[in-house]
Order: sequence, then structure tokens, then C-alpha cells
Amino acid sequence: MTSNLSDVARLLDHVFKLPKYNGTEYLDWLYHRDPAGTDVSVDYFEANTCKAHYAVVPAPYHSAFKKLPFSLSLNTAVAPDLRLKGLFSRLAEDCYAKAAERGIAAVTGVANANSTPGFTKRLGFTLVGPLPVKIGIAGMRRHNGFFRSEMTTGQSGEEVRDNGMKC
Repeated sequence: MTSNLSDVARLLDHVFKLPKYNGTEYLDWLYHRDPAGTDVSVDYFEANTCKAHYAVVPAPYHSAFKKLPFSLSLNTAVAPDLRLKGLFSRLAEDCYAKAAERGIAAVTGVANANSTPGFTKRLGFTLVGPLPVKIGIAGMRRHNGFFRSEMTTGQSGEEVRDNGMKC
């Protein structure tokens, strides 16, 4: 379980630059207070600075017969100055060993384009396929004095129209 959330949040914020990593509230909920259970994570520090982080969180799957103890890989980050040195794979393997000790049977993940080769070539993940991208556009219309939304969806590359207006 990650105990140094401030250090991990700083690394994730530096690597991903997303508002959810600005502070520890999101990570505290995800890693410590998620109803599905607590995280399994491995960190690498250099000169008291978190330079790499790998985590999985419980993501149980249900079959027709039983609940399966799976986990989801997420928040994987290596500081830019330490990339391509095997740290990603080493942390992942250590994390998977810790997860197995806790009874986790499998790890699933959704990797971005940069991380996919590391997951498939170095960690043995099977690429099921790219996720289709669908865009939803909600337009608000007045109906009987109230506003209601209308949703139009389309797949990548399709023209999306809302109320006859090209979006």
C-alpha cells in the first residue's frame, strides 16, 4: 500500500500534468479508501525523490460461478531522466509478485500508445485491440419551459451532427 502519497502525486503530476494529481485526495481515495480494496504498489526513490511508481488496484471480475480477484494496472510512471533503463519492467514485476501474495489472480490494463510495447513485449500482456473512441455531444433545448439534453454520438472519423448543425 502506498504510504508516501505526496511524493507519488508529485511524480504523477510531473509526468502526466493532470489536475487529479495536484495533491493527494484522488490517490488517497483510489489507493486507501476504494470499497474494492487497497492498492499494491512499488516505488523507486533517488535522492529522496520518487522517480518511478507502479500500482495496481483491485478490480474484481465476476463470472457466472464466482468473483475473480483481478486488479487494474494504472498510474504507471517513470521520470523522464530514468526512462529506457528497465525500471518500468522491474517495478511491474515486483508489483505483480506482491499482488500475487495478496491473492490477486490477474492484472488487466489499458495502456497508452507509449506504454503498450512495454506491457506486451516486456510484461507479457496480450493486446486485445485498441479501444474505439466515441464522442458524445450534448445540446440543450428548451422543452415545455425546461431544458433537456440531446445526445448525438459518432465514431472517430464520422461526421457528427446535432440538430442539423455540423459540429
